[in-house]
Amino acid sequence: MLVPGDLGFWSLVLVFFVFFTPIVTLIIRYKWRIATARTQEIVWLVAMVIEEEAMVEHEVVVDYYVPVSVAVVARHSQCIVCYCPTTTRCSRCKAIRY
Repeated sequence: MLVPGDLGFWSLVLVFFVFFTPIVTLIIRYKWRIATARTQEIVWLVAMVIEEEAMVEHEVVVDYYVPVSVAVVARHSQCIVCYCPTTTRCSRCKAIRY
């Protein structure tokens, strides 16, 4: 069977550019889009971790470092171990209640 036209080197180059270049371009764009989405997700996750760390640090500060006034301690004496109401004090220092 006879094939019309020249099937030499230039025809192969033309076939490559016409058929394979768009396919390669689409694959590269797809990979690039996935990489961009993953990068944005990583940035979002890092922001969430920073926000959560700040929230936990704030809770720790509020829970453990809030100054308690002396009047509140005198009215509501609590055991330093179990936080139950108590009237018993340390016989040595008289500051700690058990």
